[in-house]
Amino acid sequence: MENGSSDTANLRPLIQQDNLFPKVTNGILTIKPTVCLISTGVPATNPRLVKEARALAEAGIEVHCVISSVPSVYRSFGTELLRHPSIHVTEVPMPSRLVYKCLRLRQMVFQHVGVLRTSSYAICSAIHPMTERFIHVTKSILADLYIGHTAAALPVAVISARVNSSLAGFDAEDFHSAETTHELSNRTCRWTEDCYLPQCDYITAASPLIASTYSNRYGVEVETILNLFPTSMSPAQPRHRRVKEPLRLYWFSQTIGPGRGLEELMAGISLAHADCVLSLRGNISAGYADILKKLALKYQIAPPQFLPPAHPDDMAILAAEHDVGLSLEQSLPRNRDLCLTNKLFCYLTAGIPQLVSQTTAQSSLNQQLGNAGRLIQLENPETIASAIDDLAPTENWIQAAKHATELGASIFSWEHESQKLTSKVMSLLEKAHSNQQTSPLAK
Repeated sequence: MENGSSDTANLRPLIQQDNLFPKVTNGILTIKPTVCLISTGVPATNPRLVKEARALAEAGIEVHCVISSVPSVYRSFGTELLRHPSIHVTEVPMPSRLVYKCLRLRQMVFQHVGVLRTSSYAICSAIHPMTERFIHVTKSILADLYIGHTAAALPVAVISARVNSSLAGFDAEDFHSAETTHELSNRTCRWTEDCYLPQCDYITAASPLIASTYSNRYGVEVETILNLFPTSMSPAQPRHRRVKEPLRLYWFSQTIGPGRGLEELMAGISLAHADCVLSLRGNISAGYADILKKLALKYQIAPPQFLPPAHPDDMAILAAEHDVGLSLEQSLPRNRDLCLTNKLFCYLTAGIPQLVSQTTAQSSLNQQLGNAGRLIQLENPETIASAIDDLAPTENWIQAAKHATELGASIFSWEHESQKLTSKVMSLLEKAHSNQQTSPLAK
């Protein structure tokens, strides 16, 4: 990999190391398993990694997290989010600005040289400027299983597992090869997936449709692990609406910007009979606040309230200060049609009903939400207005909120979902250990 001569051949080793977990002597576990989670982002922008790290640590697994040290408004949350005696955090240091520019230039070159898409070196260089540095850091951490949590972390996990004769895994929060409208970026992700996904021993996805799409493409087993929230993040007391008060609508994301369904939402609000207050939480793209304010003036509705980014652990409590959550995904790019974002499940944990846009994935999930979800069509503002007016009467809202609370505390809780994760990981490691013991190489 480092000298540029490696290709995709022989990337998966035989499992033959002596220290692969678990070690059992006379029925007693003597060595804790070790799992390394890798993200080329920071923890606060990857809450899924944080939840999985915590769940694995609580299950008795030693967890190493390799993350980026890139400056971020969310970076200050990182150490706190991963604070646990069994979680160890390693940041990959950023190079100087000049070196990073050179790495970025190399990335752009390899993204355009498609003839090299079967070269491990070319793929790693094309998917992210820092891939080699992540590999250098990660392969020095001994683990039984390496799990990539971003597209660029996929080759890091596989190559690190090869170096240490361990297992490799990938968690697909998105369908990365159709995640954007930028064809060059999508193509690079496709090369990376084609090369490394078939070599993984373990693959999970954040929605059933992402799981089935990857499974059908590569002929591999993919387990769905939803982006749920723990009940400990739910508000201590349910929200109580006052009679005749405006319906408080709420949306949050890392970035408030175009292409998120907000303009279509405001068109729908303008047709509703109910009085509404719209609150948006996140970092506002340059000039976008003015665009929404002008739209509000055009539609003769109240301008949205802009709220600052907040601690990831507070998302459900902050959502519970409002009446209706907004899950406004669009069908393009394709990933948005297949994904289930954490918004959907945050509102359930918060105990508030939500408007759910009609993507393929969200339409399917909405069938399970019952009274807690109202399906809308972003291209049809009348459906938005109708859903708002349906939830405006206090009694209707109370019943919908009650059902959302029940779902968030039961089948749509992280306590329920995390059992699938820990069971999957432990089963994989135990199976690998069993195979090692019966292999001729172990004799």
